[in-house]
Amino acid sequence: MGKLHEIYFSPGGTTKRIVSLISEGLPMEKQTWDLLENKELPRVEVDKEDVVLVGMPVYAGRLPAVCLPMLRQFSGVAPVILAVVYGNRDYEDALAEVQDIMCGQGFFPVAAGAFIARHSIFPTVAASRPDEKDEEIFYGFSRKVQEILENVEAVRDKELNVAGNRPYREPSGIPLRPCGDKSCIKCGQCVKLCPTGAIPADAPQKTKKELCISCGACIYRCPVRARAFRGPIYQVAKAAFQKTCAQRKEPALFYLPLPPKENKETLPD
Repeated sequence: MGKLHEIYFSPGGTTKRIVSLISEGLPMEKQTWDLLENKELPRVEVDKEDVVLVGMPVYAGRLPAVCLPMLRQFSGVAPVILAVVYGNRDYEDALAEVQDIMCGQGFFPVAAGAFIARHSIFPTVAASRPDEKDEEIFYGFSRKVQEILENVEAVRDKELNVAGNRPYREPSGIPLRPCGDKSCIKCGQCVKLCPTGAIPADAPQKTKKELCISCGACIYRCPVRARAFRGPIYQVAKAAFQKTCAQRKEPALFYLPLPPKENKETLPD
């Protein structure tokens, strides 16, 4: 195998962490592509000997729309590992969507997983995820992926079946937007980081609601914690969401089936 291309969009840092934990179990040279930090990507042709690991957060059951053209900057006939990360509600059609995008770019999926992390809008939900139990699952996932990659030519013509609907569910808008308060020091970090340009440079405590995707990147990057989801509507939604999504969910894993091992047992003379 060549090198492992880690491609991820991680406004709150949890998708990045999960991608890193999975890649730890794959003994390959790493090439990182952070879609939040590098919005203007060049065209990237991935070598056949390389492997791609894509990590995407789930927003209302779908991929973030801002990421779709960035994912299409990558192409190749290399194996791809798919990972979507959601906040303990549901991942719905996100895995099917990322599979279709990467297949459309020439890649062939060998394994996929839907993993749970702290919710980006209601961070008290799944607050400690990924936890130690999750980490054991990541390592087991990596070991299984490594085994598939070692037999990649035997599975190259197989199709990975993941959960999800086609056509996908219609993307729904998220009515909650973060904003700043009087503690904002106007450092401009959130303005530069925002993936959709939703924060005005001359008034960074505000948010352009028509552009914001509620990813929360500005919240986690703010050095004085000035930005947050606020207001009575948010508090009501938070209480309802916490109640509905309190029960712990576990990762869903999907793999290409390996060919049966040859029976090398010989009969005695």
